[in-house]
Amino acid sequence: MFFKPFSIFICLLLSNTTIADIRNINKINDAGGTLLTIAIQQGKTLEVKRLLNAHANVNKANTSGNTPIQLAAINGKVEIFKLLLSAGANIHKHRLYRPNTLQYASREGHIEIVRLLIATGEYLEYGNAIATASANKHFSIVKLLLTVNGNSSLSSIVSSVANKNDVKLLKLLLARKVYMSLVERAYRSTPLFDAAESGHTEIVRLLLTGGAEVDIANTFGEEPGGGRTPLYIAAEKGHIAIVKLLLAANANINMSLEMGKSPLDNVVSKKGNSQVIALLLKAKIKQGFIANELSELISIATSVKNHALFKKLKHYQKRCKKC
Repeated sequence: MFFKPFSIFICLLLSNTTIADIRNINKINDAGGTLLTIAIQQGKTLEVKRLLNAHANVNKANTSGNTPIQLAAINGKVEIFKLLLSAGANIHKHRLYRPNTLQYASREGHIEIVRLLIATGEYLEYGNAIATASANKHFSIVKLLLTVNGNSSLSSIVSSVANKNDVKLLKLLLARKVYMSLVERAYRSTPLFDAAESGHTEIVRLLLTGGAEVDIANTFGEEPGGGRTPLYIAAEKGHIAIVKLLLAANANINMSLEMGKSPLDNVVSKKGNSQVIALLLKAKIKQGFIANELSELISIATSVKNHALFKKLKHYQKRCKKC
């Protein structure tokens, strides 16, 4: 069978490559990739260039779902990355729930590739890339991405920062005056709630400093556990330092969205941390009980056999004429 000289030339230069491989240049082989993806992973720039000239599919992924340009980003192959861009590689293509090209480059710390992506002028989703770079301690990339990104999309990553206890990145976001109270869609909670639940004291302090709204409750529909405030969940989890911070920020100690219980009612009924109970009770006494609140709390203390609290409440009841 007759082959053009150029095809034969390609065949001879590529190691372990047969004529059949050239005829099926985009076929996935036993190694799980195309000739192009394998050449990229091996860092063979010349072979990549020749394969592209031979019309290899610049966007065909390997069996792991990684496209050629993603592989170049992962492996930090700058010259290969440039060749793929010039050949029209799609920088946005990626599998659902998998990182995109910018995230891969940010995760691996390849700042030159990040710069090349920015230079394309195409729309890039910076939020997750910033969080990924920070989680892997690539702060030069974090700062670079922050300089080119508008604040509008940064609020969406504050929840991720709060969950990962990423203090350094949160400080950078605070410096940008990013909105700190965006409700995360999937769980319908704020970063402050997430940090309060996880016990990330420094994150809570920073969020409050940055203007996070202290009383926004999570609102997970009718699911069990829905409608809890940051104070409610911090008290339930026994995070004493966080309870102190929230009370100092004037958190509403009367909000009772879950099962009609206030944070104090809840922690008493669940035999929670005694120091948390003392903090909440002190705040409640300072504010004052209304209607049947004190009687109901005494009833809860009795039912859970919290004798020390029962005595304290009864003593207060005798002194309190309005109770």
